[in-house]
Amino acid sequence: MSEFEDERNLATMVTSQELIELIAGSGIEVDAATLCDDLDLYGQGFDSLDVANLELRLEQRYGVEFGPEQSLKLLTIRAFVDYLNAERSSASNA
Repeated sequence: MSEFEDERNLATMVTSQELIELIAGSGIEVDAATLCDDLDLYGQGFDSLDVANLELRLEQRYGVEFGPEQSLKLLTIRAFVDYLNAERSSASNA
């Protein structure tokens, strides 16, 4: 990824729809069309491996790391979106 692409990626906000599309293409066995951004992921068919897979894909795509504390707190798509945007905003201001 070029420096310009890095800057552009930091300048745009991550949306719930982007995450749902990422989930749809990730091999996670849930029906992405039925996902709701404010419902618990585990209640929507995710298991702990699915969440770990999602975190790995998000780390690769957005360059944001997830530690054990975040893994326990981020339970909805909206929570992931908020965390990603906050972390990316902090990184662009640094």
